[in-house]
Amino acid sequence: MSLSAKALAIITTVGVLSALIATFSLASGILLSDFGQLEDRVARENVQRALNELEDTGERMNQAARDWAGWDDTYQFIQDGNAAYIQSNLAPSASFVNNQINLMVFVDSSARIVYAKAYDARANREISFPESLRPPLKAGALLVSHANANSSVVGWLDLPEGPLLIVSQPIVNSERTAPMRGALIWARWIDAAAMENFARHVHLSLSLTRLLDARLPAELPSARQDSLHPALIGIQPVNDQALAGFALIPDIDGAPAFVLRAEMPRPIYAQAQGSVRDLLWMLAFIAVIFSAPMQFLVYRAARAAEIQRESDKRFRALTESANDAIIIANEQARVVSWNASAQKTFGYAADEIIGAPITRFIPERYQARYHQGLGAGRSAHDGKIIQAFGRRKDGAEFPAEISLSAWELNHQKFYSAIIRDITERKRAEQQSATILHTSLDGFWISDAQGKILEVNESYCRLSGYTRAELLQMRVSDVEAVETTADTQQHIQRIIQTGSDRFETKHRRKDGAVIDIEVSVNYLDIEGGRFFVFFRDITERKQAEEALRKKDEHHRNVVESIFRFVPEGLLVFTENLGLVKQNKAFEEITQQYAARLGYTEQELAGLIAEQARSRLLSGDTTEIYIPKKRR
Repeated sequence: MSLSAKALAIITTVGVLSALIATFSLASGILLSDFGQLEDRVARENVQRALNELEDTGERMNQAARDWAGWDDTYQFIQDGNAAYIQSNLAPSASFVNNQINLMVFVDSSARIVYAKAYDARANREISFPESLRPPLKAGALLVSHANANSSVVGWLDLPEGPLLIVSQPIVNSERTAPMRGALIWARWIDAAAMENFARHVHLSLSLTRLLDARLPAELPSARQDSLHPALIGIQPVNDQALAGFALIPDIDGAPAFVLRAEMPRPIYAQAQGSVRDLLWMLAFIAVIFSAPMQFLVYRAARAAEIQRESDKRFRALTESANDAIIIANEQARVVSWNASAQKTFGYAADEIIGAPITRFIPERYQARYHQGLGAGRSAHDGKIIQAFGRRKDGAEFPAEISLSAWELNHQKFYSAIIRDITERKRAEQQSATILHTSLDGFWISDAQGKILEVNESYCRLSGYTRAELLQMRVSDVEAVETTADTQQHIQRIIQTGSDRFETKHRRKDGAVIDIEVSVNYLDIEGGRFFVFFRDITERKQAEEALRKKDEHHRNVVESIFRFVPEGLLVFTENLGLVKQNKAFEEITQQYAARLGYTEQELAGLIAEQARSRLLSGDTTEIYIPKKRR
């Protein structure tokens, strides 16, 4: 080879190598950046899920406390502190255990603690009430100062005993119309055991540390710049296998108080490193082409096979670690892949089912539909999630949620199914439906436009309509007080506040109008759903009206006696202040004032004064008024 040819070869080789290096640098930078952004987004979403779990716990406490605080029995208890209320309602199982709280405090409108109790559910014993909680309960403090009957406080306190999740609700009557008589405070210690419970819910490793604690997580200083504001989340790698996410949680005054740390694995980072290594190998292969084409082709084929094996291995690892059953069938509808969850779900071992027809675990009534989908060249439900039934090895059927898909590989068609056993979910849904349909109170679910979507038997009996008739109706069809426009405005107010309790009237199918007490909660799901309970209070209203008429009759009788009795009458207050006199008394003062030398006002005052004196002394002798001296 000539020198110029060698130089040209060297230049070409250097140029190619330089181009390959530049390509690698650019591509790897883009890959690492994209994977880094993806990893950061997923990590932030995980931290947010942990925050949401803590917030949901506070909201559940707040809603339960609202029901207790807006109860006539509680409204009476905060005034008289009756022991019957404590005995009936404040046993540990009924109050602390069921509501998952450790502290309960009843404070009247003057910030006086009427009742307070602390309980450790795990130790099943009452514990000392924390003295550190008393300053936040003083007069004027946020926890005991509610602006109106619908206000509430949900937040955290940093106490020496540990982090405290706390809620406060104003104590009002059941209609939430009477003046507030104080506040009901519930609280729960968020200790390591509680954080472990939250961690199981979100599938993350969680910890909660005081912001001023000297034992803050070691990774926090480098992430602190991202986490100074409670609304921001900071992410910091722990090592190549784990990430740590941080978020500041404020106390009830809005000041940062705690650091939430969530640790999670880094599969995306590992995948990015693997992709960069694969890219490097690929570019190296390209470089080898110029020196050994055949070797490159052989090596590339070997590498492709290795990548395919690695891909197959990763796929198998993914399917074997999945909680759902994953099944793959070929074009002849025979099983070619069967993961561990499928074995657990259906009862067949892999060696029993590989190569077998899929009809073995499909109930007979679904087999024709499945074969019809295969005949069309792909699943009839490709890309959709459907609900059907599966059949276990012992012949038992179970409800399942199934996601089906189809694809081609090397000119062969394959079909996959991801199957989830929803037996427990169906059982829970059935139990909830049974409870609602056997409830003595009426119940329905309606949408944001007021259309009735579900109704129980109690409301059918209450209204006289059948369930089929009610499911074709709207709220305005049975509402007897509000107009259609009023009902829509009421719906919008409930959407804004989240709940309401009020009284109204409904018109039965036979035209009769009944008094109804309504309790409604709104959830922003499926376009908006209202969950409404009804109670017939017609008899109570009739009794109240009868009592009102009776009181009115008594007042009229007393007024008639007072007005027409021929003797003079004076009415004094408890402090002997004159509040009323009848016409006969006025006539007496008119008749005798001039004879005795007094004005009418003077004579009336003298008589009233002597009447007070006799009332104080118990004297029942006659009143004597002498003539006025000139």
